[in-house]
Amino acid sequence: MLKRNQLFVAALICLAAVIGGACNCGARLAIKDQTVVVFTAPADGSQYLASDTVNVTTTADNGAGLGSLAIMAGIQQITSCAASSPTDTHIDCPASFTPSTYASQTAGGQLILTAVGTSASGISVSASITIIIGPPFPDGGTPWFVAFLQPQTSNDFPPTATVSTPSTLQMGITGTPSTPITSILVTDEHNATVANFTTTPYSTTIAWLTVLGAGNHTLTAVATDRGGETKSVLLELTVAPSGCTSDATCPSGSRCCPNDGACHPVVAEGAACDCAHPCPNDQGCLPGTCGKLPQQCRPGCNPGSPPSDNPFSPVTLPDNCADINGVKAYCDPLPASQVTTQNKGGACRAGDNCDVVAQNCPDAPLDPTSDAGAPSNPIVAYTCEPAAVNGSGVQVNVCYPSGTHPPQPNSPRNTCQGEDQTCGSSIAGCSKGYLCVFEQGNSAAGPSCSAECKEPFTGGGFSCPPSVSDCPSGYYCSGLIGNGNEQFTTGVCTPMPQGC
Repeated sequence: MLKRNQLFVAALICLAAVIGGACNCGARLAIKDQTVVVFTAPADGSQYLASDTVNVTTTADNGAGLGSLAIMAGIQQITSCAASSPTDTHIDCPASFTPSTYASQTAGGQLILTAVGTSASGISVSASITIIIGPPFPDGGTPWFVAFLQPQTSNDFPPTATVSTPSTLQMGITGTPSTPITSILVTDEHNATVANFTTTPYSTTIAWLTVLGAGNHTLTAVATDRGGETKSVLLELTVAPSGCTSDATCPSGSRCCPNDGACHPVVAEGAACDCAHPCPNDQGCLPGTCGKLPQQCRPGCNPGSPPSDNPFSPVTLPDNCADINGVKAYCDPLPASQVTTQNKGGACRAGDNCDVVAQNCPDAPLDPTSDAGAPSNPIVAYTCEPAAVNGSGVQVNVCYPSGTHPPQPNSPRNTCQGEDQTCGSSIAGCSKGYLCVFEQGNSAAGPSCSAECKEPFTGGGFSCPPSVSDCPSGYYCSGLIGNGNEQFTTGVCTPMPQGC
Protein backbone atom coordinates (compact mmCIF):
# COMPACT_ATOMS: atom_id res chain seq x y z
CA MET A 1 0.00 0.00 0.00
CA LEU A 2 1.15 3.60 -0.52
CA LYS A 3 2.52 4.71 2.85
CA ARG A 4 2.56 8.44 2.19
CA ASN A 5 0.98 10.68 -0.43
CA GLN A 6 3.82 13.11 -1.14
CA LEU A 7 1.53 15.68 -2.76
CA PHE A 8 -0.72 15.70 0.31
CA VAL A 9 2.30 16.05 2.62
CA ALA A 10 3.72 18.85 0.50
CA ALA A 11 0.40 20.66 0.65
CA LEU A 12 0.33 20.41 4.45
CA ILE A 13 3.90 21.75 4.68
CA CYS A 14 3.00 24.54 2.35
CA LEU A 15 -0.14 25.38 4.30
CA ALA A 16 1.94 25.64 7.45
CA ALA A 17 4.39 27.87 5.63
CA VAL A 18 1.59 30.15 4.40
CA ILE A 19 0.36 30.58 7.93
CA GLY A 20 3.94 31.56 8.83
CA GLY A 21 4.13 33.82 5.77
CA ALA A 22 7.04 32.00 4.15
CA CYS A 23 5.57 30.10 1.14
CA ASN A 24 3.72 30.63 -2.11
CA CYS A 25 1.54 27.51 -2.22
CA GLY A 26 0.58 27.86 -5.86
CA ALA A 27 4.22 27.84 -6.93
CA ARG A 28 5.04 24.81 -4.72
CA LEU A 29 2.18 22.67 -6.05
CA ALA A 30 3.11 23.40 -9.64
CA ILE A 31 6.40 21.49 -9.24
CA LYS A 32 4.55 18.12 -9.07
CA ASP A 33 7.44 16.45 -7.24
CA GLN A 34 5.33 13.31 -6.59
CA THR A 35 6.83 9.82 -6.46
CA VAL A 36 4.58 6.77 -6.95
CA VAL A 37 6.00 3.40 -5.76
CA VAL A 38 4.36 0.09 -6.76
CA PHE A 39 5.03 -3.62 -6.03
CA THR A 40 4.23 -5.62 -9.18
CA ALA A 41 5.28 -8.94 -7.58
CA PRO A 42 4.75 -10.80 -5.36
CA ALA A 43 1.12 -10.30 -4.36
CA ASP A 44 0.40 -9.12 -0.84
CA GLY A 45 -0.14 -12.18 1.40
CA SER A 46 1.81 -14.64 -0.81
CA GLN A 47 3.11 -17.74 0.98
CA TYR A 48 6.65 -19.10 0.83
CA LEU A 49 8.83 -21.66 2.51
CA ALA A 50 11.92 -20.31 4.26
CA SER A 51 14.06 -22.02 1.58
CA ASP A 52 12.09 -20.68 -1.42
CA THR A 53 13.35 -18.03 -3.80
CA VAL A 54 11.19 -14.90 -3.67
CA ASN A 55 11.25 -12.82 -6.86
CA VAL A 56 10.36 -9.16 -6.27
CA THR A 57 9.68 -6.49 -8.88
CA THR A 58 8.99 -2.84 -8.04
CA THR A 59 8.63 0.39 -9.97
CA ALA A 60 8.90 4.09 -9.14
CA ASP A 61 7.61 7.02 -11.21
CA ASN A 62 8.07 10.81 -10.74
CA GLY A 63 7.59 13.41 -13.47
CA ALA A 64 10.06 15.73 -11.74
CA GLY A 65 12.88 13.16 -11.76
CA LEU A 66 14.02 10.23 -9.62
CA GLY A 67 17.13 9.46 -7.61
CA SER A 68 16.77 5.83 -6.46
CA LEU A 69 14.48 2.93 -5.56
CA ALA A 70 15.42 0.54 -2.73
CA ILE A 71 13.84 -2.71 -1.52
CA MET A 72 13.89 -3.52 2.21
CA ALA A 73 13.15 -6.71 4.21
CA GLY A 74 12.06 -5.29 7.52
CA ILE A 75 14.75 -2.71 8.22
CA GLN A 76 17.42 -4.57 6.25
CA GLN A 77 18.12 -3.52 2.67
CA ILE A 78 17.89 -6.19 -0.03
CA THR A 79 18.92 -4.03 -2.99
CA SER A 80 18.95 -0.45 -4.29
CA CYS A 81 18.54 0.72 -7.88
CA ALA A 82 19.83 4.21 -8.82
CA ALA A 83 18.52 6.44 -11.59
CA SER A 84 20.95 6.88 -14.48
CA SER A 85 20.40 10.66 -14.37
CA PRO A 86 18.39 13.19 -12.30
CA THR A 87 15.99 13.57 -15.22
CA ASP A 88 14.92 9.88 -15.18
CA THR A 89 11.18 9.66 -14.46
CA HIS A 90 10.88 5.83 -14.15
CA ILE A 91 12.88 3.12 -12.35
CA ASP A 92 12.37 -0.67 -12.50
CA CYS A 93 13.97 -2.44 -9.55
CA PRO A 94 13.92 -6.28 -9.35
CA ALA A 95 15.38 -8.47 -6.61
CA SER A 96 15.53 -12.14 -5.62
CA PHE A 97 16.16 -13.42 -2.12
CA THR A 98 15.70 -16.40 0.20
CA PRO A 99 13.52 -15.66 3.25
CA SER A 100 15.87 -17.57 5.55
CA THR A 101 18.49 -14.87 4.87
CA TYR A 102 16.22 -12.35 6.62
CA ALA A 103 15.00 -14.58 9.47
CA SER A 104 15.88 -11.84 11.95
CA GLN A 105 13.40 -9.54 10.23
CA THR A 106 10.58 -12.12 10.27
CA ALA A 107 8.04 -11.97 13.09
CA GLY A 108 5.12 -14.36 13.60
CA GLY A 109 5.72 -15.99 10.23
CA GLN A 110 5.39 -12.63 8.46
CA LEU A 111 8.00 -10.59 6.61
CA ILE A 112 7.28 -6.98 5.59
CA LEU A 113 8.80 -5.90 2.28
CA THR A 114 9.10 -2.17 1.69
CA ALA A 115 10.03 -0.30 -1.48
CA VAL A 116 11.40 3.21 -0.91
CA GLY A 117 11.46 5.59 -3.85
CA THR A 118 13.47 8.80 -3.57
CA SER A 119 12.98 11.72 -5.93
CA ALA A 120 15.83 13.71 -7.49
CA SER A 121 15.14 16.39 -4.91
CA GLY A 122 15.62 13.90 -2.04
CA ILE A 123 11.98 13.35 -1.01
CA SER A 124 11.16 9.67 -0.20
CA VAL A 125 7.91 7.71 -0.58
CA SER A 126 7.38 4.05 0.37
CA ALA A 127 5.01 1.16 -0.32
CA SER A 128 4.82 -2.12 1.63
CA ILE A 129 3.48 -5.66 1.33
CA THR A 130 3.55 -8.61 3.73
CA ILE A 131 4.52 -12.15 2.73
CA ILE A 132 3.88 -15.29 4.82
CA ILE A 133 6.87 -17.50 5.62
CA GLY A 134 6.46 -21.19 6.55
CA PRO A 135 6.35 -23.89 7.55
CA PRO A 136 4.05 -24.04 9.30
CA PHE A 137 1.34 -23.01 6.90
CA PRO A 138 -2.22 -22.52 8.12
CA ASP A 139 -3.92 -25.73 9.24
CA GLY A 140 -6.97 -27.13 7.50
CA GLY A 141 -5.52 -29.21 4.68
CA THR A 142 -7.38 -32.38 3.67
CA PRO A 143 -6.36 -35.33 1.44
CA TRP A 144 -6.20 -34.01 -2.12
CA PHE A 145 -5.94 -35.34 -5.66
CA VAL A 146 -5.47 -34.04 -9.18
CA ALA A 147 -7.95 -34.98 -11.90
CA PHE A 148 -8.68 -34.43 -15.60
CA LEU A 149 -11.88 -32.36 -15.87
CA GLN A 150 -11.73 -31.85 -19.64
CA PRO A 151 -11.81 -33.84 -21.79
CA GLN A 152 -14.55 -35.78 -20.03
CA THR A 153 -13.27 -39.21 -19.05
CA SER A 154 -14.66 -42.71 -18.55
CA ASN A 155 -14.90 -44.51 -15.22
CA ASP A 156 -12.19 -46.99 -16.24
CA PHE A 157 -8.80 -47.18 -14.57
CA PRO A 158 -6.93 -45.47 -15.94
CA PRO A 159 -9.68 -43.28 -17.39
CA THR A 160 -10.04 -42.95 -21.16
CA ALA A 161 -11.23 -40.16 -23.43
CA THR A 162 -11.46 -39.34 -27.14
CA VAL A 163 -10.86 -35.81 -28.41
CA SER A 164 -11.05 -33.96 -31.69
CA THR A 165 -8.85 -30.98 -32.33
CA PRO A 166 -8.73 -28.36 -30.97
CA SER A 167 -10.44 -28.80 -27.60
CA THR A 168 -10.05 -27.90 -23.95
CA LEU A 169 -7.61 -29.45 -21.48
CA GLN A 170 -8.68 -28.62 -17.94
CA MET A 171 -7.26 -29.94 -14.67
CA GLY A 172 -8.86 -29.80 -11.23
CA ILE A 173 -7.83 -30.29 -7.60
CA THR A 174 -10.14 -32.13 -5.20
CA GLY A 175 -9.60 -31.78 -1.47
CA THR A 176 -7.56 -29.01 0.15
CA PRO A 177 -3.74 -29.08 0.02
CA SER A 178 -2.17 -27.64 3.17
CA THR A 179 0.05 -25.47 0.96
CA PRO A 180 -0.78 -23.75 -2.35
CA ILE A 181 -0.48 -25.63 -5.64
CA THR A 182 2.55 -24.34 -7.52
CA SER A 183 2.22 -26.32 -10.76
CA ILE A 184 0.34 -29.00 -12.67
CA LEU A 185 2.57 -30.48 -15.36
CA VAL A 186 0.94 -32.57 -18.10
CA THR A 187 3.23 -34.75 -20.23
CA ASP A 188 2.72 -37.37 -22.94
CA GLU A 189 4.05 -40.94 -23.19
CA HIS A 190 7.40 -39.56 -24.40
CA ASN A 191 7.68 -37.22 -21.38
CA ALA A 192 7.16 -34.22 -23.64
CA THR A 193 5.32 -31.31 -22.04
CA VAL A 194 1.72 -30.88 -23.18
CA ALA A 195 0.81 -28.12 -20.70
CA ASN A 196 2.28 -26.62 -17.52
CA PHE A 197 -0.19 -24.74 -15.33
CA THR A 198 1.22 -22.47 -12.62
CA THR A 199 -1.90 -20.43 -11.85
CA THR A 200 -5.64 -20.99 -11.86
CA PRO A 201 -7.67 -21.67 -13.87
CA TYR A 202 -5.80 -24.80 -14.90
CA SER A 203 -7.26 -24.73 -18.40
CA THR A 204 -6.10 -24.18 -21.95
CA THR A 205 -7.03 -25.07 -25.53
CA ILE A 206 -4.86 -27.76 -27.12
CA ALA A 207 -4.49 -28.45 -30.85
CA TRP A 208 -4.22 -32.19 -30.22
CA LEU A 209 -3.37 -33.19 -33.79
CA THR A 210 -0.47 -30.74 -33.78
CA VAL A 211 0.75 -31.50 -30.25
CA LEU A 212 0.26 -35.29 -30.13
CA GLY A 213 -0.89 -36.50 -33.54
CA ALA A 214 -3.78 -38.85 -34.31
CA GLY A 215 -3.97 -42.14 -32.43
CA ASN A 216 -3.68 -43.41 -28.87
CA HIS A 217 -1.62 -41.57 -26.24
CA THR A 218 -1.00 -41.65 -22.49
CA LEU A 219 -1.08 -38.36 -20.60
CA THR A 220 0.39 -38.00 -17.10
CA ALA A 221 -0.50 -35.02 -14.91
CA VAL A 222 1.63 -34.26 -11.83
CA ALA A 223 0.43 -31.61 -9.37
CA THR A 224 2.93 -30.16 -6.88
CA ASP A 225 2.17 -27.99 -3.85
CA ARG A 226 4.53 -25.51 -2.23
CA GLY A 227 5.46 -28.02 0.43
CA GLY A 228 6.79 -30.40 -2.23
CA GLU A 229 3.95 -32.94 -2.04
CA THR A 230 2.94 -34.37 -5.44
CA LYS A 231 -0.12 -36.17 -6.79
CA SER A 232 -0.43 -37.73 -10.25
CA VAL A 233 -3.10 -39.14 -12.55
CA LEU A 234 -3.08 -40.92 -15.94
CA LEU A 235 -5.37 -40.51 -18.94
CA GLU A 236 -5.51 -42.84 -21.95
CA LEU A 237 -6.33 -40.39 -24.73
CA THR A 238 -7.40 -41.12 -28.30
CA VAL A 239 -6.91 -38.22 -30.69
CA ALA A 240 -9.32 -38.44 -33.60
CA PRO A 241 -8.00 -37.42 -37.01
CA SER A 242 -9.78 -34.70 -38.90
CA GLY A 243 -12.93 -36.18 -40.40
CA CYS A 244 -15.77 -37.87 -38.53
CA THR A 245 -15.83 -37.32 -34.78
CA SER A 246 -18.65 -39.66 -33.72
CA ASP A 247 -21.09 -42.23 -35.09
CA ALA A 248 -23.68 -39.46 -35.33
CA THR A 249 -21.59 -37.79 -38.06
CA CYS A 250 -21.62 -40.94 -40.24
CA PRO A 251 -24.28 -42.16 -42.70
CA SER A 252 -26.73 -44.83 -41.59
CA GLY A 253 -25.18 -48.30 -41.59
CA SER A 254 -21.67 -47.04 -40.87
CA ARG A 255 -19.68 -45.99 -37.80
CA CYS A 256 -16.80 -43.61 -37.13
CA CYS A 257 -13.30 -44.99 -36.57
CA PRO A 258 -11.30 -42.55 -34.40
CA ASN A 259 -8.02 -44.05 -35.64
CA ASP A 260 -8.45 -42.78 -39.19
CA GLY A 261 -11.37 -40.34 -38.88
CA ALA A 262 -13.35 -42.21 -41.53
CA CYS A 263 -16.85 -43.72 -41.59
CA HIS A 264 -16.83 -47.47 -42.28
CA PRO A 265 -19.74 -49.84 -43.08
CA VAL A 266 -20.74 -52.16 -40.23
CA VAL A 267 -20.08 -55.89 -40.54
CA ALA A 268 -22.37 -58.81 -39.69
CA GLU A 269 -22.67 -60.67 -36.39
CA GLY A 270 -19.88 -63.22 -36.06
CA ALA A 271 -17.64 -61.43 -38.57
CA ALA A 272 -14.10 -60.31 -37.78
CA CYS A 273 -14.10 -56.75 -36.52
CA ASP A 274 -11.80 -53.86 -35.71
CA CYS A 275 -11.93 -50.08 -35.92
CA ALA A 276 -12.20 -50.12 -39.71
CA HIS A 277 -14.69 -53.03 -39.68
CA PRO A 278 -17.12 -51.95 -36.95
CA CYS A 279 -19.93 -53.97 -35.43
CA PRO A 280 -23.51 -52.64 -35.39
CA ASN A 281 -23.97 -50.43 -32.34
CA ASP A 282 -26.16 -53.06 -30.64
CA GLN A 283 -23.22 -55.51 -30.69
CA GLY A 284 -19.68 -55.56 -29.33
CA CYS A 285 -16.36 -56.40 -30.93
CA LEU A 286 -15.02 -59.00 -28.51
CA PRO A 287 -11.29 -59.74 -28.58
CA GLY A 288 -9.97 -63.27 -28.31
CA THR A 289 -8.17 -64.64 -25.27
CA CYS A 290 -5.92 -62.01 -23.64
CA GLY A 291 -7.10 -59.29 -25.98
CA LYS A 292 -5.56 -60.90 -29.04
CA LEU A 293 -7.10 -61.40 -32.47
CA PRO A 294 -9.39 -62.65 -33.85
CA GLN A 295 -12.08 -60.25 -32.77
CA GLN A 296 -15.69 -61.02 -33.60
CA CYS A 297 -18.98 -59.15 -33.44
CA ARG A 298 -21.23 -60.59 -30.74
CA PRO A 299 -24.74 -59.62 -29.57
CA GLY A 300 -24.85 -56.92 -26.92
CA CYS A 301 -26.01 -57.66 -23.37
CA ASN A 302 -26.04 -56.20 -19.87
CA PRO A 303 -23.09 -57.72 -17.94
CA GLY A 304 -24.67 -56.88 -14.58
CA SER A 305 -23.22 -54.91 -11.68
CA PRO A 306 -19.69 -55.81 -10.48
CA PRO A 307 -19.34 -58.03 -7.38
CA SER A 308 -19.67 -56.09 -4.13
CA ASP A 309 -19.05 -56.69 -0.43
CA ASN A 310 -21.81 -54.21 0.41
CA PRO A 311 -25.14 -56.04 0.91
CA PHE A 312 -27.01 -52.76 0.42
CA SER A 313 -25.49 -51.96 -2.98
CA PRO A 314 -28.03 -52.03 -5.82
CA VAL A 315 -27.63 -55.24 -7.83
CA THR A 316 -28.19 -55.71 -11.56
CA LEU A 317 -28.21 -59.33 -12.76
CA PRO A 318 -26.41 -60.15 -16.01
CA ASP A 319 -28.43 -60.88 -19.14
CA ASN A 320 -28.71 -64.44 -20.39
CA CYS A 321 -26.77 -65.31 -23.57
CA ALA A 322 -27.73 -67.97 -26.08
CA ASP A 323 -25.28 -70.80 -26.69
CA ILE A 324 -22.62 -70.07 -29.33
CA ASN A 325 -21.90 -73.06 -31.59
CA GLY A 326 -23.28 -75.38 -28.91
CA VAL A 327 -21.10 -73.91 -26.14
CA LYS A 328 -22.50 -72.09 -23.09
CA ALA A 329 -22.02 -68.33 -23.36
CA TYR A 330 -22.03 -65.47 -20.86
CA CYS A 331 -22.20 -61.67 -20.95
CA ASP A 332 -18.68 -60.21 -20.84
CA PRO A 333 -18.13 -56.47 -20.13
CA LEU A 334 -16.88 -54.50 -23.13
CA PRO A 335 -13.99 -52.02 -23.10
CA ALA A 336 -15.19 -48.46 -22.52
CA SER A 337 -14.48 -47.52 -26.14
CA GLN A 338 -16.96 -50.20 -27.30
CA VAL A 339 -19.86 -49.33 -24.98
CA THR A 340 -23.03 -47.93 -26.55
CA THR A 341 -26.54 -47.43 -25.25
CA GLN A 342 -27.73 -50.15 -27.60
CA ASN A 343 -25.23 -52.88 -26.61
CA LYS A 344 -25.74 -52.11 -22.86
CA GLY A 345 -22.04 -52.38 -22.04
CA GLY A 346 -21.43 -56.07 -22.78
CA ALA A 347 -21.35 -58.77 -25.44
CA CYS A 348 -22.00 -62.51 -25.38
CA ARG A 349 -18.83 -64.59 -25.24
CA ALA A 350 -18.55 -68.36 -25.53
CA GLY A 351 -17.05 -70.20 -22.57
CA ASP A 352 -14.87 -73.31 -22.59
CA ASN A 353 -15.97 -76.85 -21.81
CA CYS A 354 -13.61 -77.23 -18.87
CA ASP A 355 -13.86 -78.47 -15.28
CA VAL A 356 -12.48 -76.47 -12.32
CA VAL A 357 -11.52 -79.62 -10.36
CA ALA A 358 -10.29 -81.78 -13.22
CA GLN A 359 -8.40 -78.74 -14.60
CA ASN A 360 -8.59 -80.12 -18.10
CA CYS A 361 -7.52 -76.98 -19.97
CA PRO A 362 -4.59 -77.96 -22.24
CA ASP A 363 -1.34 -76.01 -22.23
CA ALA A 364 -1.33 -73.59 -25.14
CA PRO A 365 0.50 -70.57 -26.55
CA LEU A 366 -0.11 -67.36 -24.65
CA ASP A 367 -1.53 -65.98 -27.90
CA PRO A 368 -3.38 -68.92 -29.51
CA THR A 369 -3.62 -67.10 -32.84
CA SER A 370 0.15 -66.60 -33.30
CA ASP A 371 3.11 -68.89 -33.85
CA ALA A 372 3.94 -70.86 -30.72
CA GLY A 373 7.41 -71.09 -29.23
CA ALA A 374 8.54 -67.52 -29.90
CA PRO A 375 10.00 -65.74 -26.81
CA SER A 376 7.01 -63.39 -26.84
CA ASN A 377 4.53 -66.26 -27.19
CA PRO A 378 5.55 -69.15 -24.92
CA ILE A 379 3.54 -72.31 -24.21
CA VAL A 380 1.88 -71.75 -20.82
CA ALA A 381 -0.43 -73.62 -18.48
CA TYR A 382 -4.09 -72.64 -18.57
CA THR A 383 -6.42 -72.68 -15.54
CA CYS A 384 -10.12 -73.50 -15.77
CA GLU A 385 -11.95 -70.74 -13.91
CA PRO A 386 -15.55 -69.64 -13.40
CA ALA A 387 -16.30 -66.68 -15.65
CA ALA A 388 -19.94 -65.87 -14.92
CA VAL A 389 -23.34 -67.19 -14.01
CA ASN A 390 -25.55 -66.57 -17.01
CA GLY A 391 -29.11 -65.36 -16.84
CA SER A 392 -30.38 -68.94 -16.55
CA GLY A 393 -28.31 -69.61 -13.42
CA VAL A 394 -25.80 -71.78 -15.30
CA GLN A 395 -22.11 -71.31 -14.49
CA VAL A 396 -19.84 -70.77 -17.50
CA ASN A 397 -16.17 -71.70 -17.17
CA VAL A 398 -13.24 -70.45 -19.26
CA CYS A 399 -9.58 -71.32 -19.76
CA TYR A 400 -7.13 -68.50 -18.93
CA PRO A 401 -3.34 -68.46 -18.66
CA SER A 402 -2.23 -69.37 -15.13
CA GLY A 403 -0.36 -66.98 -12.88
CA THR A 404 -2.32 -63.81 -13.50
CA HIS A 405 -5.33 -63.01 -11.37
CA PRO A 406 -5.93 -59.41 -10.26
CA PRO A 407 -8.34 -60.07 -7.38
CA GLN A 408 -11.71 -58.69 -6.36
CA PRO A 409 -13.67 -59.63 -3.22
CA ASN A 410 -14.47 -63.34 -3.49
CA SER A 411 -14.52 -63.10 -7.25
CA PRO A 412 -11.97 -64.49 -9.72
CA ARG A 413 -10.79 -61.87 -12.19
CA ASN A 414 -8.11 -62.55 -14.73
CA THR A 415 -5.82 -60.67 -17.05
CA CYS A 416 -3.13 -62.12 -19.21
CA GLN A 417 0.27 -63.50 -18.37
CA GLY A 418 2.85 -60.77 -17.95
CA GLU A 419 0.38 -58.09 -16.84
CA ASP A 420 0.25 -58.98 -13.14
CA GLN A 421 2.47 -61.77 -11.83
CA THR A 422 1.84 -61.30 -8.10
CA CYS A 423 -0.71 -62.53 -5.58
CA GLY A 424 -0.03 -61.89 -1.91
CA SER A 425 3.36 -63.46 -1.15
CA SER A 426 3.47 -65.29 -4.50
CA ILE A 427 5.61 -63.23 -6.85
CA ALA A 428 4.94 -65.55 -9.80
CA GLY A 429 1.18 -65.44 -9.35
CA CYS A 430 -1.02 -68.50 -8.84
CA SER A 431 -0.23 -71.87 -10.37
CA LYS A 432 -2.66 -73.97 -12.40
CA GLY A 433 -5.88 -74.73 -10.55
CA TYR A 434 -5.50 -71.83 -8.10
CA LEU A 435 -7.26 -68.45 -8.05
CA CYS A 436 -6.14 -65.20 -6.46
CA VAL A 437 -9.02 -64.01 -4.28
CA PHE A 438 -9.79 -61.77 -1.32
CA GLU A 439 -11.80 -63.19 1.53
CA GLN A 440 -15.24 -61.56 1.28
CA GLY A 441 -15.66 -58.80 3.85
CA ASN A 442 -11.96 -58.96 4.74
CA SER A 443 -10.21 -57.28 1.82
CA ALA A 444 -7.71 -55.66 4.21
CA ALA A 445 -6.14 -59.08 4.79
CA GLY A 446 -4.87 -59.10 1.21
CA PRO A 447 -5.32 -61.69 -1.56
CA SER A 448 -4.04 -65.24 -1.57
CA CYS A 449 -3.81 -68.14 -4.02
CA SER A 450 -6.55 -70.66 -3.26
CA ALA A 451 -7.27 -74.05 -4.86
CA GLU A 452 -10.56 -74.38 -6.73
CA CYS A 453 -13.22 -76.80 -5.47
CA LYS A 454 -16.79 -77.96 -6.07
CA GLU A 455 -19.85 -77.86 -3.81
CA PRO A 456 -19.16 -74.61 -1.92
CA PHE A 457 -20.60 -74.28 1.57
CA THR A 458 -23.57 -71.89 1.51
CA GLY A 459 -24.66 -72.15 5.16
CA GLY A 460 -24.29 -69.29 7.61
CA GLY A 461 -24.55 -68.41 11.26
CA PHE A 462 -22.53 -70.55 13.65
CA SER A 463 -22.69 -73.80 11.66
CA CYS A 464 -19.33 -75.30 10.73
CA PRO A 465 -18.74 -76.07 7.06
CA PRO A 466 -18.14 -79.69 6.07
CA SER A 467 -14.80 -80.98 4.85
CA VAL A 468 -14.72 -81.90 1.17
CA SER A 469 -12.43 -84.16 -0.79
CA ASP A 470 -11.46 -81.30 -3.11
CA CYS A 471 -9.74 -79.40 -0.26
CA PRO A 472 -6.87 -80.31 2.11
CA SER A 473 -7.59 -81.22 5.74
CA GLY A 474 -8.56 -78.15 7.75
CA TYR A 475 -10.04 -76.40 4.72
CA TYR A 476 -13.56 -76.13 3.35
CA CYS A 477 -15.02 -75.03 0.01
CA SER A 478 -15.99 -71.35 0.19
CA GLY A 479 -18.32 -69.80 -2.39
CA LEU A 480 -17.47 -67.25 -5.10
CA ILE A 481 -19.64 -64.49 -6.54
CA GLY A 482 -19.82 -63.00 -10.00
CA ASN A 483 -21.44 -59.94 -11.58
CA GLY A 484 -24.79 -59.18 -10.01
CA ASN A 485 -23.49 -60.99 -6.88
CA GLU A 486 -24.60 -64.26 -8.50
CA GLN A 487 -23.35 -67.31 -6.55
CA PHE A 488 -21.00 -69.58 -8.49
CA THR A 489 -21.53 -73.33 -8.23
CA THR A 490 -17.79 -73.77 -7.57
CA GLY A 491 -15.54 -72.15 -4.99
CA VAL A 492 -12.05 -72.01 -3.47
CA CYS A 493 -10.49 -73.88 -0.54
CA THR A 494 -10.46 -71.70 2.59
CA PRO A 495 -9.15 -72.41 6.13
CA MET A 496 -11.81 -73.66 8.53
CA PRO A 497 -13.20 -71.01 10.90
CA GLN A 498 -11.85 -71.03 14.45
CA GLY A 499 -13.68 -73.50 16.63
CA CYS A 500 -14.53 -75.87 13.78
